[in-house]
Formats: sequence, structure tokens, C-alpha cells
Amino acid sequence: MRRTDVHTKRALQTNSSVCSVLFVLFSAAYLYFLQPFLLAQEQHFFSHGRTTYDGFLGAFLITAILTFLGLFFHRMLRLPSYFQAVAWMPSCYILGLLSSLHFPHFASDAHSAPLFLLIAFPLLFVLLLYVSKSFPDTSHNRTNQRSALALNITQLFLMFLCVGTLGNSSSRFHAELRAANFAYHARHQDALKVAANSPDVTHYLSAVRAYSLSAEGQL
Repeated sequence: MRRTDVHTKRALQTNSSVCSVLFVLFSAAYLYFLQPFLLAQEQHFFSHGRTTYDGFLGAFLITAILTFLGLFFHRMLRLPSYFQAVAWMPSCYILGLLSSLHFPHFASDAHSAPLFLLIAFPLLFVLLLYVSKSFPDTSHNRTNQRSALALNITQLFLMFLCVGTLGNSSSRFHAELRAANFAYHARHQDALKVAANSPDVTHYLSAVRAYSLSAEGQL
């Protein structure tokens, strides 16, 4: 496909830039605000407790790597303007997998990533690549450019929804992770606040609360 039309090139650049910014914002917020304690638990588990996870640095590094991966696919695939968001599917898939691990020693962790989504996501990526190659780039006027941008944003938000579906979002499990992380780093008052404010009191939270109270000399 030849890209000699100025309007088409401008549409491609606009869609690519918007997709890049939206992915960076979503990935950074998702990792830093929603999944930092899960990633900390993953690093603790795989390093056998020898290393610790920094929420800000981890979110920055993972987002940077996944952003470079998305830009790599964007450059290599040379997708038409209506399918620019497809280049970010591998990055979204990896992001979902990173936050989908299961830790059975936490009693409340009953999360299981949907098998159909694990299979459908890469298959859909291949299908969209095939469709995009036979799809003419018709973003020669402002109406088509706006339609292309809206379609790309819609595709991205559907990918973000899939990331959230793949990721472990159990409120009880995350409360246990927060409390355990605080107790591990001797932030016992923070651990007690998590245990006190959690709507569901689990056996694990009760154990962490008892440990923190003992460490603070209040038991």
C-alpha cells in the first residue's frame, strides 16, 4: 500500500499518536494504582524473596517496555489508519497476563483467567491483521479521519477491558496482598488500617492483623 496522500499520512500519524498516549496512560495507571501489590507478590515469589518490587519504578519500566513493543509492531506491520490500534494488542495481552497470576496459598485468591480470552485474544490479533491487509485506507477527508480515530479508540478501550478481565481484580485478594506487603516491610500501622477497613475479614487478614498488633506491642 502506497502512502503518498498527505491526508492519509496525517491520519496515520494522528491515530498512531493517540493510540500510543492512551496505552501509556492506561498501562501506567493500571500497574501503579491497581496491580502494584500483585506484581510485588509475583516478584517476591519468583525471586524467592531475594528482591523487592518498587511500584513506581516497576510501572515505569513495564510500561516503557510494552510501549516500545507496541511501536515496534506499529512500524513493522504498517497498518491502515482504521486499524492502528491493532499494533497494541500484543502489549495489552502481555499486560493482562502479567496481572493474571494465581497464588493458591492465599485462601481468597480464586481468580482464574478466562481460558476463552487467553485463546481468543491472539487469534483475534491474527484475524484483524488479515482483515486490515485487504482494507483500503480511505481516510482522505475529515469525516473519514474522525471515523478512523473513533474506531481506533473503541478498539483500544475494548483491549483495555480485556486486560481488566484477564487481570486478578479480587478485592479480598488485593486487600490481603496490601496487608501482607505492609507487614513484610514493617509498616504495621498501614497493615492494621487495611485489615480494619476491609469489608471482608478473611483468615489471612486476621493473621496479618494479629502479627502487626504483636509487632506493635498491642496484643
